[in-house]
Amino acid sequence: MKNYINILIIILAALVTTACGSDKTSTQSSDNVTIDKNEDDDIGIEHEVVNLNEDTDKIVRVVNVELEGPVKNSMISVQSLDGFELLQSNSTDGNGRYSIDVEKLSHAIQQESDEIIFVRIVASGGEDTGNKNAIIKGSLSSLISVQQLTTLESHNVNLLTTGVSDVIGKMISVTAKKIEHVSFLMGVEDINGDHKVNIADLHLYKIAIHQSRAENYFRQHLLPNIMQGDNSGVDSFVVQTKQQNPTVLPVIQKDESTLLISFTDVAEGNYIQYGYFTHGELAFTTYFKPDILTLNRDGILYYQECSGISECFKMQRILFDGIDYFHDYLEYETAPQVINDDVISSLENSLLATTQSIANLDEKIKDQEEDLKAIGY
Repeated sequence: MKNYINILIIILAALVTTACGSDKTSTQSSDNVTIDKNEDDDIGIEHEVVNLNEDTDKIVRVVNVELEGPVKNSMISVQSLDGFELLQSNSTDGNGRYSIDVEKLSHAIQQESDEIIFVRIVASGGEDTGNKNAIIKGSLSSLISVQQLTTLESHNVNLLTTGVSDVIGKMISVTAKKIEHVSFLMGVEDINGDHKVNIADLHLYKIAIHQSRAENYFRQHLLPNIMQGDNSGVDSFVVQTKQQNPTVLPVIQKDESTLLISFTDVAEGNYIQYGYFTHGELAFTTYFKPDILTLNRDGILYYQECSGISECFKMQRILFDGIDYFHDYLEYETAPQVINDDVISSLENSLLATTQSIANLDEKIKDQEEDLKAIGY
């Protein structure tokens, strides 16, 4: 008997500015930048100011709401990211469309805060005309920058925008890069053909035309809760998604031989905990914005988002070798991450012992066969 045993050992182990809707021109503060500073900030949507009402000076923007088809009789509300209602409108028409008065919205935003960069459009209730006028008891939503909303001719609210909006949740601020990051994790595809996943791909998506992993995921885990108006079901969907996906986005700056790390906002009521893996131990502490964390050469920083009830989500980590840094997003394990010479030697000895045991067993089998032959079997 011969055994062939192969051991395969695999050790797996940028600053981004976020343009809030303008073409390659940043309007956000440095607190809202994310990985890879030189990355193109274009969100993939062409901006054009259009006066849709030729009879007056009023400038309006069209909101399109759809699931399987246009959603009619859905109430539209424009809210701040933490849920404060800035503007309430009438319901969508038979084509799932409603116009937002840009002047009224701009005035409402100025009264609330001149620091509002992104808003959430919420479409509550309605009938899905593409699904035999099925009644929607819950709500659809979409995150969009104020600049996009006031300069684009139309804006779409659909299943994909809703899924990403729900996962991000209520918060104080959000960046375009955060929205794109979550979109990518959810399986949003490149719809507009610019070879990257961005906000435009959410807004351009139509269920009747496109296909994506994101649609499949949201159909299975989110859509039934929306149709039934099951808010607790939506909450469970968010928890499950965050447990499986690394949704926290760090802000990373390289300073000679160290990394300077901070984190953008997480959902309202949640917090980030972090810890350094040193001497075989990992101890967590709470992150407070705008603290800057330092990661030295050969260091590993673990971090995760936790809810107010101490339920923590997907563990993430950053490894730094002094030159480059890596995200592997693996769960923390107490087992050694590096197999050294002593461990390899121990494995070799175990294999040799196993091989010898097998050889001894072969000899015993042969002896038993000889004994059986001797007695006529």
